[in-house]
Amino acid sequence: MENQIKDNAGAPSVESLVKRGCLFLEDSEWNKADEYFDKALDINPEHAPAYIGKLCAELKVRMEDSLGDYNELRQGKKFDRPLGEYGNFQKALRFADDGYRKKLNDFDQKIKANFPKIPQRFTDEFIKSEIARLEKEIANCSEEIAKGEKEYSRYDSNVKMYIEENKKIFNRYNELYPFPGYDQAYRSELIGKDEEYLRNKKYINDASEDKGKARKYVDEYKNKKTEYEAKKLELEPLVGISCLDRMDYHYSRFVEAMQKESTEEEYKNLAEQFRSLEGYKDSAELADKCGKLVIKKQFEKMVKEKTSANTEEKYRDLSKRFRKMGSYENSAQLAEECDKLADECVKRKEREKKALYDELVKNKSTASSEDSYLDLAQKFRNMGDYENAVQLANECKKQGDILKEQRKEQERQAEKQRKEKEWQEAEAYRRKKEQSENWKRAGRCPLCGGRINKTYIDGTFYNICNSCKNKEYLYSGDSSNNGKATASLVLGIIGLLLSFVFAPPILPIIGIILGAIALGSTKRYMALTGIILSIMGILVFVMKIVNG
Repeated sequence: MENQIKDNAGAPSVESLVKRGCLFLEDSEWNKADEYFDKALDINPEHAPAYIGKLCAELKVRMEDSLGDYNELRQGKKFDRPLGEYGNFQKALRFADDGYRKKLNDFDQKIKANFPKIPQRFTDEFIKSEIARLEKEIANCSEEIAKGEKEYSRYDSNVKMYIEENKKIFNRYNELYPFPGYDQAYRSELIGKDEEYLRNKKYINDASEDKGKARKYVDEYKNKKTEYEAKKLELEPLVGISCLDRMDYHYSRFVEAMQKESTEEEYKNLAEQFRSLEGYKDSAELADKCGKLVIKKQFEKMVKEKTSANTEEKYRDLSKRFRKMGSYENSAQLAEECDKLADECVKRKEREKKALYDELVKNKSTASSEDSYLDLAQKFRNMGDYENAVQLANECKKQGDILKEQRKEQERQAEKQRKEKEWQEAEAYRRKKEQSENWKRAGRCPLCGGRINKTYIDGTFYNICNSCKNKEYLYSGDSSNNGKATASLVLGIIGLLLSFVFAPPILPIIGIILGAIALGSTKRYMALTGIILSIMGILVFVMKIVNG
């Protein structure tokens, strides 16, 4: 025991170690300071100032009194919760005497008074859980994209397969009908009736539609994945920093965005984002400022709309919107101006309506056709209950209907007359044709019923009417062979008579030859008769021989 006392006689005291640690704090040597405060606590574990020194080293502040200054603590970048939540501060309170405990409690109260409320979305738990949720969503999107790509590939393969099948069918028809007579249009018609071709075509359409749906499905999840990845990238830098630093990060971003020229919608979003900081620094004031900028943008937009407005409805709407803005700038004055302009629009509309009404009344007095009356009726109806527009619309409609019925009656009469005329013409033609046939059968001119004479002109026989000189073709012939025709007839008669007395058929044969030559003559019928009689003579001669 005595040796231990001797050994400790030259050892540093707790106070000297704590003082040495404070000197290291002043030099910002945080690790050295923490080491000496630990040495002091090794000697006296209940020494409260040593715990406060360790807290100063942890929060990177140079003096103990800085623990009561919120701004000083924030400069250390490690301060992110009230003092009472730090373990070293709790131990210091536990072992401190009454006076020192009062001093520490004053520090704690000052910090609590200035410490901002930390929204849940800035806490470590929320950031980590949100990143985990986004990673899960990204993985799910990747699975859905892979599934959609697989479906897209399958439908694409089906489309290509059925297209190839139809190409084979097309080639098969080309092989079946390769001849020039079977042109492309004919082959296309046959292919269009082929059941397998039509079935494949339906499959192609269905698969193409499914392929489009699969592509849309894939694109949808790709967009979701990109959105989740962007949110994750935004949150990842916030891991490992204090809650207050996270709020500072967002606060700085919002302030930077506010300094840029933005639209009404962007200012609305910024106001909401500042409010989400729940009073951090001057976020409430900046949210109100963004709200005022929204109102300013709305006001500027409404002033611009006022210059381009030209209807009562638009001016009335602008008047209501200006009044909703209360006393902002000259909103009340602009609301009154809009009301006046709306009243002017009403008056102008009334003048235009009166002018239109007068014009329609004038047109009614000069209207004469069905279409003009019906058009006026519609225009009067469009004027609603203005003066007696309804009555005039009914009058125009009634007159238009009368003219319409008259037109239809005229069309019916014209159709009746046309049909009656056609019947009369057909009946006259029938009677004329019948009379012509009767004249023709009586050997008279079919046109006028006059007497006709058979006349030979330039190798052709005609029937020529004595009255109307109508010339009707009979037949053509050569008069130079008329003698042969006569000889053929005579030889045919003599040959037939001689055949009964068993004379050789020399004369009938000559008669046939002469008759054949004379068939092109004007006496062709005489030549034909001679040939027939000659043939009969030869037949009689043959029968005589056969019968012995």
